[in-house]
Parts: sequence; structure tokens; C-alpha cells
Amino acid sequence: MSKSSFLLPQVTRQTFHVTHSLRMFSQLPEQFERMRYRGDQPYPGQDLIQSALQESWLVHARLLIEFLGIIGRPNSRDFSSAMFDWELPEGDYQDLKDVWTDASQHLVHFSKNREPEDTWAIAQGRYDVERMATVGERVLALFGAFVESPNEELDKVRAQYRPEVERASARIAELADLRESARLDAVALQARITAGQAPDL
Repeated sequence: MSKSSFLLPQVTRQTFHVTHSLRMFSQLPEQFERMRYRGDQPYPGQDLIQSALQESWLVHARLLIEFLGIIGRPNSRDFSSAMFDWELPEGDYQDLKDVWTDASQHLVHFSKNREPEDTWAIAQGRYDVERMATVGERVLALFGAFVESPNEELDKVRAQYRPEVERASARIAELADLRESARLDAVALQARITAGQAPDL
């Protein structure tokens, strides 16, 4: 791509949207996990919030997978890593393709493959925090490779990407400790409920 085809303000603006998805992609698993541990007396709407968190994560996962070029060919109408002449390393990306397919067929489109049992499977734990963490590690490792790839045009926005990728990677790495922290929070919450104290919601 020629230098003249790049308008820096537009690239900067599009980069902001990508880094927003990186933040959401890495922050939502923590909130999803904490919502699971609300004691034996879940409050009204808890399942709705959990579903919203899960679905939002899938949408952002789909966006990032597309940006990296894991699915399909680069679309000139879409902002993607291909605009920086980055090529996806050779490898098996079926697990990430499966995430994209789930989000595409069972969430953002009323596809013919959207079946009740498939939607139920997603809701019942196909994307628990362990799966989110595994997918997160894979996606962010690729983003790390993209951000550090040599490219003159990428140099102009590299400073926007690098800290977000680093923070997102750190959040995903902390998810294992989060599970224990959330469990302990649940124990404390249940103790308050048992003692007749109002929970902090």
C-alpha cells in the first residue's frame, strides 16, 4: 500500500477502535467471572448481565480475529492488519476460527445454522473464563507479533497499540488468580447474607 493512501488521522481513529476492542476483550472475562460468584441468592437480572458480558466478549473476539486476518481475505472496506502489510504466521488457527463461527452464526447473524441447542451450549459454558483466557492468550500473542513487526506506516500508530496489547496481555494472564479471588469474594458475600447483612451489589 502506498504512503499516499494513508491518512494518518483516519488511521489513528481506526486504531482507537481496535484498541477499544482490545480493552473490552481483555476486561470482560474478569467481570463475567465475578458475576458467577454472587452467593446462593443471585439478584434479579444476574443471568441477563452474564449473558450480555459473554455476548459482548464474543463480538469483540470476532472483530479482533478478523482484524488479524485469521478469517477470510482482507476487505478493502475494513481496517485490518493487512493495511500494514502484515501477514499472519503459518499455523493452526482452527480454535480461533471456531470462535469467529460461533459469534457469526449464533450471535451477530440469524444464520440457518443457529439452532436452539447451539445457542444453549454457548450460554451453558462453551465460553467460560478458561476458554476466554485460552482464546485471549492466542489472540494477544498474535497482536504482539503484529505490533512489533517492522513497517513504516505502523510506526505512526505503534505507540497506540503497544501499551494496550501489554495491558490486555497482563489482564488475561491474571485470570487464573482471579478465579480464586472471585471464589473468596463469594464466600465473604455468602457470609454476609447468612448474617442477615445486605450484600454490596
